Formats: sequence, structure tokens, C-alpha cells
Amino acid sequence: MPRRTWMVVFACWLSAGLVTGCALTRGHEVEVLIASDDGKPPPDPPPSPYHARDERRTETERPRSIRQVEYVPKGSASDAGPVPPVFPDNPTDPARRSSDAFGPALIFPLDPVKSAPEKPIVEAMKALQDKRLEDAVRALKCYDEADQKELLRLLPWVTWLAEGGLKQGKPDEVEKFLYQLEELSQSLRPRARLALGKIGFCRDVRGYGMIDPWPEKHVFQSGNDSRTSELVMLYVEVRNTACRRQGLVYETSLAGKAEILDARGHRVWGQVFPAEANASVSPRHDYFIVFRLLVPENLQPGHYRFSIELTDQTWSGGSETPPHRTARGWVDFDVARGTSEPISSRPTAAITPAGGVQR
Repeated sequence: MPRRTWMVVFACWLSAGLVTGCALTRGHEVEVLIASDDGKPPPDPPPSPYHARDERRTETERPRSIRQVEYVPKGSASDAGPVPPVFPDNPTDPARRSSDAFGPALIFPLDPVKSAPEKPIVEAMKALQDKRLEDAVRALKCYDEADQKELLRLLPWVTWLAEGGLKQGKPDEVEKFLYQLEELSQSLRPRARLALGKIGFCRDVRGYGMIDPWPEKHVFQSGNDSRTSELVMLYVEVRNTACRRQGLVYETSLAGKAEILDARGHRVWGQVFPAEANASVSPRHDYFIVFRLLVPENLQPGHYRFSIELTDQTWSGGSETPPHRTARGWVDFDVARGTSEPISSRPTAAITPAGGVQR
């Protein structure tokens, strides 16, 4: 048979195979179904090592449940706290009954919280407790110079008190403590408000708090043609007075002003007492003033008020005195027309400071 004839026969045979069959492409495997005349389905092709495993289940197999792992819907109540760990399905596994097996793990360690720096006063206290005086002084450098001085005076005693100084301290230590407190008090008095203590009329004054007072309802007698007015002595205690060292003595200078007002508040008498230095060999702790005057003869019987004003000019000198260094007070009294024997003549008005010379 000629060569051309063989080529025609081969082409016809190949065309017949393509018409009667079909090719199915699936993944990397091509399955060819060949038609047969007996009507039976073709057998399953052999499995390919490159094809995925057939996941078809038999009727006896129970599908396993699918659940989501560690998913929290946005806005749910679980946002407030951590998601609990998911335990395995095996109830016999000990790890399922122990939450420690699935404890949280920190990928990045947390940085330690840095505490705020301590205040200098706290650092100084700790240094004094550890007997490190130089470190305490260095910690207080940020304060004003005057405050540094007082802090260095007080802080050692604060430490002493914290360690039971009042119960275990010796008399010498307590005495030194009181002495330094008095020094501090003396340095602070010019900064404090000048104040008046006890005010009252009296017959005699022998010292601070040692007076012979008049009865509360005592009525003073005014003078007339045949009689001299009755002497009035007003005792006034003064607190927070300042003192200034002048050579071997300490001086205190108080200026005074006294007025008598009638029932309507009108001034019927008044006198000013300029400041004069009152000297003492030691700083005064208790200070008092005594106003002395005769009841003015022009006073009619009735109710009156004795008003006083004291100004501490110890440190101000000729300059203006700060407002907080002026104190005011008053006391009421009654006046009647005198009818008894004349009283010996007395100065019109005088002021005696703290046992000093009358002026």
C-alpha cells in the first residue's frame, strides 16, 4: 500500500477517536471517558499522587464541628477583659481542666513604672535620718535663703521627735529644743500680726498679769469745781511684739493712741503717744502697756468707750509701718458726776510700757 494511503487511514482513525470520546481536565490530572456499548459506567480511574485527597465521607462518619478560635465581636461585653483560652475537645486531657496550661504569655515585657522624683524636703528628711548632713543641706539649696535657715533649724528636731524624742529625750535635749523654738519665735514675730490680749481697768499694776482690777460695773467719777476727776488705769497686754538688739540691750518701740467716744461714737477726748524705745537686757516674752489718765472734766454722766491703738515701730523706724503691725481694741465704761472728797492731783494722761518709765 502506498505511503500516502497509510497516512489517510491514520488520520481517519484519529478523527473517529476524537468524535466518540471526551476529555475532562481536573487539577493536574486528565480523565478520559471511553464510550462502551454495554451501558455500564466506566470504572473509576486510579488515584493520582498529584491530586488532592477525596474528602467524601461515608454515612457512618460524623462531621466534626467547626468553631471559631479566639474571636470576639466588636462591641461585645468581652471587650472589657481578656479572651479565655480555648481548651481541646478531649475531656480526658488534663490540660482541659487546668487553666494554667494556657496562661497568657507576654511577648514584650512591660517597662517598670517610674515613680515621680521626691521633693527636696523629703530628700533632706531622709538624709537627716541617715546622718548625712551634707546631703540634707544640698537638698535644701532650692529654697530661699531665709527658709533654708529655718528648715535646718527645725528638721533635725522633727527627726528627733519621730524617733521618740519626747519620751526618750534627756532634759538637756529638751532645753535645747525649747531654746531653738524661742529663737524661731523671736525671728518670726515681726512677720506676725500684732495683737492685743487682756484689756481691763485696774487700781494697781505690779507686773505682767499682776493687777488689781476694778469691779466689772465700776462707775468712774468726773471732776467739778470742788473735786478732781478720778484716775483711770487701763491695762493692755500686747502679743507678737518685736525686739531689736542694740548693743547690750534689746529695744521695743510702740506708738500709742487713745480716744474716748460717747454713746453716738463721737470723739470727746484723744491723745497720741509717740514711739519711744523700751530697753531690756533680754528679749521680752510678755509685753504690756498701761494707759494712765484722769476722767476729763467735760464728760457728762453716761456711757462711753475707751478706744486704743498700738503700732509696733521697732523695725520700721521712720518709714511707714506695715498694716499688720497695728492692733486696735476697746473697752466700755460709765461716768457719773463726782460727789465725794477731792482726789489728789494726777497727770492728765500717761503711758507706761512693760514696767518702764511713765511718759
